[in-house]
Amino acid sequence: MKLLFSGTLLNVCKEELLIKWPEKLASIAEASEEEVDEHYYRPLLQAAFRGDWKFAKRFFEQDSASKMAKITSRSETVLHIAALSAQDQFLENLVELLSPYREVLEMVDSDGHTALHIAVLRGRIRMVKALVRSNPKLTQLADNQGRVPLGISAQEASMHKEIAWFLAKSTTDHGPSHPFSSSSAIETMINLTHAGHHDITLYLVRRYPHFLTMKSKNESILKALARMESHFPSGTRLSVLEALIYKCPYSLHAHLFITDSLQDDHTWLIT
Repeated sequence: MKLLFSGTLLNVCKEELLIKWPEKLASIAEASEEEVDEHYYRPLLQAAFRGDWKFAKRFFEQDSASKMAKITSRSETVLHIAALSAQDQFLENLVELLSPYREVLEMVDSDGHTALHIAVLRGRIRMVKALVRSNPKLTQLADNQGRVPLGISAQEASMHKEIAWFLAKSTTDHGPSHPFSSSSAIETMINLTHAGHHDITLYLVRRYPHFLTMKSKNESILKALARMESHFPSGTRLSVLEALIYKCPYSLHAHLFITDSLQDDHTWLIT
């Protein structure tokens, strides 16, 4: 089904829109190998970049297949473009519209990226939560480089720790990629360790103890930690004052408490 677009959308026969979902999904899969009519989809593409939901919704009403079609030569859907453009509200609206067709959220571009992969790369926590809550299976899907969303997040964890935490709690070791038992799983853990997010590393090690014995190119979590002395007070060169704070946290707290109390002309008993 094709439409001619010249500034405004033309009406489409109702019979053409009443196509069952399985048949439409099959037709989209076949079309993915064909050249995409980028000129036709350009207005929708631009609407996604702008976050113009009203225009996009009108487009979808006239061409129901467009909300799940590949609209660029890189096999991107409008969902991919919304994630790439960091249009949180647009993507949330689209995810809700696609809720009866969760499989659409699993569609990938030429790099094997789902919209979730892109949302992670863009550091968009709202998008990540909306996509995962609509289709939890997205956390298990790997891109062309074998990276699940958590694996990508681990590389960016220093900037987007909230996303790394959310994915660590949302990802399971189910198929098709088995994120925590595959040979590349240890790389995710080492990246989290290098980022200094030891709380996330500890959380995952408690869930999957085998990580403690896994290695990647002779690198392990424990070896990575051993080289990170500055992340631990005992391995950090402290000034005299900092050493006192580290060794006597209770005494310092009591001192500060007394000082503040005296300034308020109160008498306190510290035991």
